[in-house]
Formats: sequence, structure tokens, C-alpha cells
Amino acid sequence: MTSLDPQTASNFFYAFDNYTLWRMNIPPGDQAGAKAMQAAFGAIFNSAGGEPQVYMSFRNSYQADPTLAQYKAQMSQFQAQLTTVQNSTDALLQKYLCGPSADFEDAIQQAFELFGQGVLYDPRRATRAYNFWTIHGMDSTYPDSPPIGYYGWYTFIRAYSVVAGVESDALLHFARCVTLAAAIQNLLKPKGVSGPTHNNPHNPPISSDALAQLRSDYMDLAFADLDKLWATADTSSPLGPPPQP
Repeated sequence: MTSLDPQTASNFFYAFDNYTLWRMNIPPGDQAGAKAMQAAFGAIFNSAGGEPQVYMSFRNSYQADPTLAQYKAQMSQFQAQLTTVQNSTDALLQKYLCGPSADFEDAIQQAFELFGQGVLYDPRRATRAYNFWTIHGMDSTYPDSPPIGYYGWYTFIRAYSVVAGVESDALLHFARCVTLAAAIQNLLKPKGVSGPTHNNPHNPPISSDALAQLRSDYMDLAFADLDKLWATADTSSPLGPPPQP
């Protein structure tokens, strides 16, 4: 596996956040795509009541029927929006991580491994507009506010998968990478110098042995295994505690 340049990973997450969260620094030619992605997220969240509620719908549906038939029925009304979100995400992955000399799947995996470690320092975000969050990582402070955003990310992937009938190797790999990042961040709990996780340029990286173990634990799982992990998680989950209803 060729090592991914951390700057390449930062460039992906910087663009992804600008498209989905901060809504700035989007190239003129990409404005329409970014607006469509933001509108798709908004339509789902406004109808469902927010990200935690989308996850709870997935969780409750799984516990009633692990085939996710109920979840598919609930989320089918958002097929167009889910497709927009996933297609836009795929386009950003392709744009920033699909280099001529790198293996695309390895690049995605390493980008999410770095994201979970909290080692992607990005001075472009050292401004009030970004709340001075200069580290790319899932929103969190420990122990009061763990990074529940991974639950939402997996839930969106799975909603698209069941509604659109897509269980491709590429989508499964992406779901595994999100899961791996969650496990890494929950293990390391990267700190800030003071305040949020996102301000510390000196978070230590994961050890090679620990990373190898987590790769072994999560990167060969099927969707059914991942569903069980995410839908039955409790406060002791290796992925971090789930959102509360």
C-alpha cells in the first residue's frame, strides 16, 4: 500500500466540508452540484427531524427486521436525494483521491484512517468562518460529546444502498472505511490543546500494530456485519456511543 500524502486527504475533506457544511470556497463550476447536495441533505433532515433521528430510524428498523425492509420503505421517498448525496460524494472522492499512481481504494481507506486519527492539520481553516477548527475529524469533545456523526454517515450510505438496490464493492469499501475511521477515533480520542478536538496539530498517530488490528477487524466485513455493528451499538461500542433519541 503506497502511503497517501496527508495533504491529499486534507484536500478531500476540505472540499467535502465546504460542499456539505461550511458552504464556502466552492469553485464556480461546482456551485450547482454543491447546492443540490446541500438541498438533498436538508430535505432528508427536515423531514426526519435531524441526523440522530435518521440513525434511530435505521436502528429501530434493523432491530425489527435485519433485512432492512422497513428502513427501505421509510427512506424510499428520498431516493432522489440519497442518490444526489452519494453521487456527489463519489465525484469528490474521484476528484481528490483518484490519482494516476495511487490505488483508489487504498487512498480512500488511508484518508479515512488519517481523519479518524485527528492528524490532518489544515491551516486553511484557521479562521472564524471555520470556527478555528484546523483539524479534519468528526465533531467531538471528550467525554461530553463523542463523535456521533459517523453513525449518520453510515446510515446515509446504507439508506442509499437499500433504496437504490446498490451493494457494489465500491460502496461496501466506502462503508468499511467510515467504520474503520470511527473505530480509530474512538480508540485514540484525539484531543485539542484546549476546547474541541479540531484544534490540536500534535495528536499522536495510531501505532502500526493497532492500525493493523483494526484493519483486520473491519475491512473484510459484509454489509450484514456492518449493519449489526451500527444498529446494535451501545455506550461501550468500539465505534463510540450512538446518538440518543
